[in-house]
Amino acid sequence: MTAIIATALVATTLVRRLMARRVSTVSALPADTTDRIARIENAVDTIALEAERISEGQRFVTRLMGESRQLGVGVETPDGVRQG
Repeated sequence: MTAIIATALVATTLVRRLMARRVSTVSALPADTTDRIARIENAVDTIALEAERISEGQRFVTRLMGESRQLGVGVETPDGVRQG
C-alpha cells in the first residue's frame, strides 16, 4: 500500500514539473497576429448581428404570411398588411 502511495506521489510530481515546463515554453503571439485575431473577432461579431437581423426579418414575414392565411377570403386585412 505504501508503494502505491509513493508511486502516485512521484508520478504527480513528475507530471506537475512537465506541465510547468510546457507552460513556460509557450511564447507570446506577435503583434500582427494579435491584431489579426482582433479583426477576426470583430468580423464574427458583425456577422452574428447581421444573421440575427435576417432571422428576425424572416420571423416577421412568416408571422405576416400566417396572419394573412388565417384571414381567409373576404375578410378585412389588419392595418399595414397589403394583399397582392
